[in-house]
Amino acid sequence: MMNQITFDLHNDAYWIIRNDATSISPEAKVAVEAAKRIERTTSYRVSCSRAIAEEWRAWLRHHERGYLSLEEHAWKTPVCRRAAEAIDAAL
Repeated sequence: MMNQITFDLHNDAYWIIRNDATSISPEAKVAVEAAKRIERTTSYRVSCSRAIAEEWRAWLRHHERGYLSLEEHAWKTPVCRRAAEAIDAAL
């Protein structure tokens, strides 16, 4: 498929997107559900369009900042940062 990119997300980032990203598009939700667990690792491999990757990256960057102000979710800040960086590298 044209403009298809592939990148890996750590397990924590995958589940943050899967559970917390209620505002992403239906297409982005389908892409996260289609991610494949990489055997013997703590990562998921994602193949999606550039547009979906950019949507996820924007969501992660936005929530990276937002989680800073919520003490119980502060651990998600570096997870979001690393996931956005992984998407940047793939783009």
